[in-house]
Amino acid sequence: MSQISDKPMNHIVMQDRLGPKNDRVAPARPAQADPIVSMVDVRKRFGALAAVDGISLSVMPGEILGIIGRSGAGKSTLIRCLNGLERPESGRVEILGQSLDDLSEPDLRLVRGRIGMIFQHFNLLSSKTVAENVALPLKIAGVPATQRRARIADMLHLVGLDAKTNAYPAQLSGGQKQRVGIARALAASPALLLSDEATSALDPETTASILDLLRDINRQLGLTIVLITHEMSVIRALAQRVIVLDKGQIAEQGPTQRIFTAPATELTRRLIGSDHRHAALSPDRLSPTYQPGHFAMLRMVLQPSESAARILSALATAFGREPLLLDATLDPINGRIVQTLTLAVFDADAQRITTLRETLALPATSIELVGYAQHPL
Repeated sequence: MSQISDKPMNHIVMQDRLGPKNDRVAPARPAQADPIVSMVDVRKRFGALAAVDGISLSVMPGEILGIIGRSGAGKSTLIRCLNGLERPESGRVEILGQSLDDLSEPDLRLVRGRIGMIFQHFNLLSSKTVAENVALPLKIAGVPATQRRARIADMLHLVGLDAKTNAYPAQLSGGQKQRVGIARALAASPALLLSDEATSALDPETTASILDLLRDINRQLGLTIVLITHEMSVIRALAQRVIVLDKGQIAEQGPTQRIFTAPATELTRRLIGSDHRHAALSPDRLSPTYQPGHFAMLRMVLQPSESAARILSALATAFGREPLLLDATLDPINGRIVQTLTLAVFDADAQRITTLRETLALPATSIELVGYAQHPL
C-alpha cells in the first residue's frame, strides 16, 4: 500500500524553507537525524554491464556529498536511481524515509517533487521567460497563480536575478542560465538537490560564483546536496564528504580533506591528481626498501595552524641534517587551506619515519613515506 502523503501537492510545495519573504535567509535545518537519502545494496545492470553493483550509502540532512569517478564508473546511473528515473534490480532506495522501489508512477512523481535537479546544459525552455521557466515545477504541482508569482520572486531574489524576470534564455549568460536552473530546482522547496555536472559548461570565474551560491543555499536553507562532477576543484570547494566510484562500486569514501590529503587507493590518487605532486615521487625512480645513505621521500600534509618552518627545523634537529624541501603547495579544501610538503630526508629508515609524529609532536594530517631514492632530484 502506498505510503505517500495524502496532502495536496500545493500544500507540500509551499512549505517554504526560506520562510516569509522578509526572512529569506533564515536557516531551517531538519531536526531529525534520519538520512535524507539511503541506498542499501543497490544493483542495476544494462546487459552484461553492472552499472551500479551493490552500493550502500546515506546522505544526512544538510550534508553536501560529492561523487567522483572515471567515465563509466556508474555516476549517472546512481543519480538516476536516486531520482527514480531508473529502477534498481535489487536493493533499496529511500528518500526522506520513503522507499522508491514499489511506488506507482503517480506516487513516484510526488516523491520526485521533493528532489531538485540542476544540469550541465541548464535545460531551460528557450520560448519561455525566466519567470516562466522557474514556474514550471509549481504549475505541474498545481500551485495557484498568486502563490506562484510570490515564490518566483523569492527564488529569483535568492539567486540574484530580480532584474531578469522577463528575459529569455538567449539573453542570458551561461552563469545566469545556471542561476535560473537553480531557482527552478528550488521552487518546489525540495529536501534534496541533485547536481549533475552543473558547472562543467561554465568558465572558472562563473563556476566560482555558482559554487558560492550553492554554498550559501546550503548554509541558509540547510539543503542537502549531492554533487556528481569530474571537476576536482568543485569537490574541493564545496563537498563535505566524497564517494569515489569504480566499476559501479564504492572504491573509497570519507571526509573531503582526508580524501584529498591522504587518498587510500591508487584510483583516487589518479582522480584527484596527487601523482603530479613532484617528479621526485615518480614510482619508476623510487625503491620501496631502505638502503643506508639514501633519501627518504616524504609527503606531509599539515594542519592549517602548523608552520612549515617549524617542521623543517624539527626534522633538522631530529636527523642532524636539514631536509630538502622539494615542493610546497597550498590547497583550499572545503573552506580550509591545506599545506602539503614534499621532502627528502637523508638516511631515515621506515621506523624513524613512523615515530616522527610522536617524537616531534607533529600534528600533521598525514606523513606518507613514498619511497627511497639515491638522489632526491
